[in-house]
Amino acid sequence: MQISLKWINELINIEKIQLDELIEKLTLGGFEVEEILEVEINNKKQLTLDISATANRSDSLSIQGISNEIATLLDKDPRILTYTTNNLNWKQKIENLSKTVEDKNDCSTFLSVIVENLTDTRSPRWMKEKLISSSITPNDNLLDYQNYILLETGYPFSVYDFDKLSNHFNGSEFSLSISNSTNNQKFLASNDLKYQLDDSILLIKANDLSIGIAGIIESKDFSYSKFTNSLLIEGSIFNASKIRQQSRTLGLRTDRSARYEKTLKNTYLIDSLYRLISLF
Repeated sequence: MQISLKWINELINIEKIQLDELIEKLTLGGFEVEEILEVEINNKKQLTLDISATANRSDSLSIQGISNEIATLLDKDPRILTYTTNNLNWKQKIENLSKTVEDKNDCSTFLSVIVENLTDTRSPRWMKEKLISSSITPNDNLLDYQNYILLETGYPFSVYDFDKLSNHFNGSEFSLSISNSTNNQKFLASNDLKYQLDDSILLIKANDLSIGIAGIIESKDFSYSKFTNSLLIEGSIFNASKIRQQSRTLGLRTDRSARYEKTLKNTYLIDSLYRLISLF
């Protein structure tokens, strides 16, 4: 994971910490600094570190996660940011309405939120700069928001075009569920490739309509575009081994599935969902 020291400094004050000292502390904490890089953004140079962590430390594979680790290693308090304290009442409603999944072997948490009346889904300049500092090329669309929140919080969210779903059902009333595919079922993914599924593959369904392969990729038919102005955002916690198995079966690995292949906890899922929505 490539992290910007400037971004880290927004979350914890490291301005007076020497680079060698920081790298030594990270190494002692079990994080290996693979490379020190200098990235030029808007004619200004930023130092970034390419950091790797052990498989059992997936909680640190985000800017917030590694910042918390650095704060502990340096015995510093994290900075208090507005968006971490400004909890609106609808965030509590998400917590109250969160769905309990009966089969917790493959999915322990399943959340979805609808966001409507978006007028501009282009990404702001500050977001593009942070993506560039993390070695991600901005797209100036909703994908930047997904990539940004994945970098910041470590949680992968799946995003669908809500209007496309509503038009398919002639209204906004439909139910989401998780269930297994049938053998030889065909699925056209948002990467424009068609996959043949078997009954080991978990699908996200709207009523009986398959709209996504759980934890991996969305359906092409309901993926967003530059014209999208209403979103269905799905955030779940899937079993890591299940996602790995699905990826191998399909020969498909995405940024989302790669994160799920590490063990994710639902501790900050709602906070991350709140953070994503607050960006729009």
